[in-house]
Amino acid sequence: ISCDQIEKRLQEKQVVLASATQTLENAVDEKNEMAMAAHSMQDMMYKLTKSEQTATKQTVDSHISSLAARGDTLGISSIVHAMKKKTRHNLFSEHAGKEGLPAIHSAAKYGHVDTVMYLLSLNADPYQKTNLGHTLVQTCLSHHTMTTIELLNKLYHHDNALFNTTDDQGRWPLHTAAWHNNTEAVSW
Repeated sequence: ISCDQIEKRLQEKQVVLASATQTLENAVDEKNEMAMAAHSMQDMMYKLTKSEQTATKQTVDSHISSLAARGDTLGISSIVHAMKKKTRHNLFSEHAGKEGLPAIHSAAKYGHVDTVMYLLSLNADPYQKTNLGHTLVQTCLSHHTMTTIELLNKLYHHDNALFNTTDDQGRWPLHTAAWHNNTEAVSW
Protein backbone atom coordinates (compact mmCIF):
# COMPACT_ATOMS: atom_id res chain seq x y z
CA ILE A 1 0.00 0.00 0.00
CA SER A 2 1.37 3.36 -1.00
CA CYS A 3 1.61 6.42 1.24
CA ASP A 4 -1.10 8.13 -0.87
CA GLN A 5 -3.48 5.22 -0.28
CA ILE A 6 -2.78 5.25 3.45
CA GLU A 7 -3.31 9.00 3.58
CA LYS A 8 -6.58 8.69 1.63
CA ARG A 9 -7.86 5.96 3.99
CA LEU A 10 -6.84 8.06 6.98
CA GLN A 11 -8.80 11.04 5.60
CA GLU A 12 -11.85 8.82 5.00
CA LYS A 13 -11.67 7.54 8.58
CA GLN A 14 -11.38 11.11 9.88
CA VAL A 15 -14.53 12.10 7.95
CA VAL A 16 -16.42 9.13 9.37
CA LEU A 17 -15.16 9.93 12.88
CA ALA A 18 -16.15 13.59 12.55
CA SER A 19 -19.64 12.59 11.38
CA ALA A 20 -20.07 10.16 14.26
CA THR A 21 -18.84 12.77 16.73
CA GLN A 22 -21.35 15.32 15.41
CA THR A 23 -24.21 12.78 15.65
CA LEU A 24 -23.24 12.00 19.23
CA GLU A 25 -23.02 15.70 20.13
CA ASN A 26 -26.47 16.28 18.62
CA ALA A 27 -27.93 13.40 20.65
CA VAL A 28 -26.37 14.74 23.85
CA ASP A 29 -27.71 18.23 23.12
CA GLU A 30 -31.22 16.84 22.53
CA LYS A 31 -31.09 14.81 25.76
CA ASN A 32 -29.92 17.89 27.69
CA GLU A 33 -32.75 19.98 26.22
CA MET A 34 -35.30 17.34 27.24
CA ALA A 35 -33.85 17.16 30.75
CA MET A 36 -33.94 20.95 31.05
CA ALA A 37 -37.58 21.02 29.91
CA ALA A 38 -38.50 18.30 32.39
CA HIS A 39 -36.64 20.13 35.18
CA SER A 40 -38.40 23.36 34.25
CA MET A 41 -41.79 21.65 34.42
CA GLN A 42 -40.88 20.07 37.75
CA ASP A 43 -39.89 23.46 39.17
CA MET A 44 -43.19 24.93 37.97
CA MET A 45 -45.15 22.17 39.70
CA TYR A 46 -43.32 22.69 43.00
CA LYS A 47 -44.30 26.38 42.99
CA LEU A 48 -48.02 25.75 42.51
CA THR A 49 -50.39 26.24 45.39
CA LYS A 50 -53.33 23.93 46.01
CA SER A 51 -55.82 26.24 44.25
CA GLU A 52 -53.46 26.78 41.33
CA GLN A 53 -53.11 23.01 40.94
CA THR A 54 -56.86 22.65 40.51
CA ALA A 55 -56.95 25.50 38.00
CA THR A 56 -54.04 24.11 35.99
CA LYS A 57 -55.03 20.41 36.07
CA GLN A 58 -56.19 20.59 32.46
CA THR A 59 -52.89 22.17 31.40
CA VAL A 60 -50.91 19.46 33.21
CA ASP A 61 -53.06 16.72 31.63
CA SER A 62 -52.50 18.27 28.22
CA HIS A 63 -48.75 18.47 28.83
CA ILE A 64 -48.59 14.84 29.98
CA SER A 65 -50.54 13.78 26.88
CA SER A 66 -48.13 15.73 24.65
CA LEU A 67 -45.12 14.14 26.35
CA ALA A 68 -46.73 10.70 25.94
CA ALA A 69 -47.26 11.33 22.23
CA ARG A 70 -43.52 12.02 21.92
CA GLY A 71 -42.59 9.03 24.08
CA ASP A 72 -40.95 11.30 26.66
CA THR A 73 -41.09 8.99 29.67
CA LEU A 74 -38.52 11.11 31.55
CA GLY A 75 -40.70 14.22 31.21
CA ILE A 76 -43.79 12.34 32.40
CA SER A 77 -41.80 10.93 35.32
CA SER A 78 -40.72 14.44 36.37
CA ILE A 79 -44.30 15.72 36.36
CA VAL A 80 -45.59 12.66 38.22
CA HIS A 81 -42.86 13.02 40.82
CA ALA A 82 -43.67 16.71 41.33
CA MET A 83 -47.43 16.11 41.42
CA LYS A 84 -47.15 13.30 43.97
CA LYS A 85 -45.56 15.75 46.37
CA LYS A 86 -48.38 18.28 45.87
CA THR A 87 -51.55 16.25 45.43
CA ARG A 88 -53.04 12.77 45.44
CA HIS A 89 -55.49 13.01 42.55
CA ASN A 90 -55.25 10.76 39.50
CA LEU A 91 -53.04 12.37 36.86
CA PHE A 92 -54.51 10.28 34.07
CA SER A 93 -58.25 10.79 34.53
CA GLU A 94 -58.81 13.50 31.92
CA HIS A 95 -58.98 13.58 28.15
CA ALA A 96 -56.15 15.88 27.25
CA GLY A 97 -53.99 17.09 24.45
CA LYS A 98 -54.96 18.53 21.09
CA GLU A 99 -56.73 15.34 20.07
CA GLY A 100 -58.62 14.80 23.32
CA LEU A 101 -56.68 11.61 23.99
CA PRO A 102 -55.74 10.34 27.43
CA ALA A 103 -51.95 10.16 27.84
CA ILE A 104 -51.85 6.38 27.49
CA HIS A 105 -53.72 6.57 24.16
CA SER A 106 -51.34 9.27 22.90
CA ALA A 107 -48.35 7.05 23.65
CA ALA A 108 -50.04 4.03 22.01
CA LYS A 109 -51.02 6.02 18.91
CA TYR A 110 -47.38 6.83 18.19
CA GLY A 111 -46.06 3.38 19.15
CA HIS A 112 -44.18 4.37 22.31
CA VAL A 113 -44.17 0.97 24.00
CA ASP A 114 -42.00 1.95 26.98
CA THR A 115 -44.14 5.02 27.69
CA VAL A 116 -47.37 2.99 27.57
CA MET A 117 -45.92 0.45 29.98
CA TYR A 118 -44.61 3.22 32.26
CA LEU A 119 -48.05 4.85 32.35
CA LEU A 120 -49.59 1.48 33.18
CA SER A 121 -47.10 1.11 36.04
CA LEU A 122 -48.42 4.45 37.34
CA ASN A 123 -51.96 3.03 37.29
CA ALA A 124 -53.16 4.79 34.16
CA ASP A 125 -56.51 3.18 33.31
CA PRO A 126 -56.09 0.89 30.27
CA TYR A 127 -59.90 0.67 29.99
CA GLN A 128 -60.36 4.43 29.67
CA LYS A 129 -61.81 5.29 26.28
CA THR A 130 -61.10 8.29 24.08
CA ASN A 131 -63.64 11.07 23.72
CA LEU A 132 -64.78 9.18 20.58
CA GLY A 133 -65.28 5.97 22.57
CA HIS A 134 -62.25 4.04 21.29
CA THR A 135 -60.41 1.56 23.48
CA LEU A 136 -56.65 1.53 24.07
CA VAL A 137 -56.19 -1.55 21.88
CA GLN A 138 -58.18 0.11 19.08
CA THR A 139 -56.02 3.23 19.30
CA CYS A 140 -52.97 1.02 18.90
CA LEU A 141 -54.48 -0.93 15.99
CA SER A 142 -55.69 2.10 14.05
CA HIS A 143 -52.22 3.65 13.80
CA HIS A 144 -49.62 1.53 12.01
CA THR A 145 -46.22 1.91 13.64
CA MET A 146 -43.08 -0.20 13.65
CA THR A 147 -43.92 -1.26 17.22
CA THR A 148 -47.65 -2.08 16.90
CA ILE A 149 -47.21 -5.84 17.31
CA GLU A 150 -44.74 -5.41 20.18
CA LEU A 151 -47.21 -3.11 21.93
CA LEU A 152 -50.10 -5.54 21.32
CA ASN A 153 -48.03 -8.36 22.86
CA LYS A 154 -47.19 -6.29 25.94
CA LEU A 155 -50.79 -5.15 26.39
CA TYR A 156 -51.98 -8.75 26.02
CA HIS A 157 -49.54 -9.93 28.70
CA HIS A 158 -50.47 -6.99 30.94
CA ASP A 159 -54.23 -7.68 30.73
CA ASN A 160 -55.59 -9.91 27.95
CA ALA A 161 -59.15 -8.81 28.81
CA LEU A 162 -58.32 -5.54 27.02
CA PHE A 163 -58.81 -7.46 23.78
CA ASN A 164 -62.36 -8.44 24.77
CA THR A 165 -63.58 -4.85 25.05
CA THR A 166 -65.65 -3.06 22.41
CA ASP A 167 -65.74 0.62 21.66
CA ASP A 168 -68.87 2.75 22.13
CA GLN A 169 -70.11 1.65 18.68
CA GLY A 170 -69.80 -2.04 19.56
CA ARG A 171 -66.70 -2.69 17.42
CA TRP A 172 -64.16 -5.26 18.56
CA PRO A 173 -60.39 -4.77 18.18
CA LEU A 174 -60.37 -7.18 15.20
CA HIS A 175 -62.92 -4.96 13.41
CA THR A 176 -60.66 -1.95 13.95
CA ALA A 177 -57.58 -3.76 12.63
CA ALA A 178 -59.47 -4.89 9.52
CA TRP A 179 -61.05 -1.45 8.98
CA HIS A 180 -57.60 0.19 9.03
CA ASN A 181 -56.14 -2.53 6.77
CA ASN A 182 -53.70 -3.52 9.49
CA THR A 183 -53.11 -7.01 8.03
CA GLU A 184 -50.17 -7.75 10.33
CA ALA A 185 -52.38 -7.16 13.38
CA VAL A 186 -55.30 -9.12 11.88
CA SER A 187 -53.06 -12.17 11.41
CA TRP A 188 -51.54 -11.70 14.87
